Amino acid sequence: MAAKNKTNPKPVGKPAQNAPAAKAQGARVAPPKQPSGPGFWRLYWQPSLILMALSFALYGISMGYGYLLDDQMVIWENQYVQQGFAGLRKIFASDSFMGYFKEQKFLLEGGRYRPLSLATFAVEVALFGKDKPAIGHFFNIVLYGLTAIVLFRVLLRLFPIAE
Repeated sequence: MAAKNKTNPKPVGKPAQNAPAAKAQGARVAPPKQPSGPGFWRLYWQPSLILMALSFALYGISMGYGYLLDDQMVIWENQYVQQGFAGLRKIFASDSFMGYFKEQKFLLEGGRYRPLSLATFAVEVALFGKDKPAIGHFFNIVLYGLTAIVLFRVLLRLFPIAE
């Protein structure tokens, strides 16, 4: 009999009764700021815009310059890149410099399989032509900005902003 007296069931209607009282007193219950999900752009559009503008401020000068260094091997004289969309299959199926050397050369142990940069160059050639380095630099700057925004979102998840 003592065990029955110790267990008191909680009233079922209490939380529902407190919610209208909080609204009547003018207290607003704000949803937590989520760095992921559909509300991110609505909540964090200003920092995202600042990060994108910062990437253009830092790297925008590169749009006035051409390609340098290994670009002869990677872009100008790489037959797979110069084929545009038609060269994408060969880019993803072979060594990165096979389009330049025209044969498989094992100059480095393990080869050089880095198809993503070559694929982006091939898409640029297909869409905009062969000698437009400013367009390639522009898209790289946009990718830098998007990378900064992704890093911002990750940091918000790791270190939430206290209200």
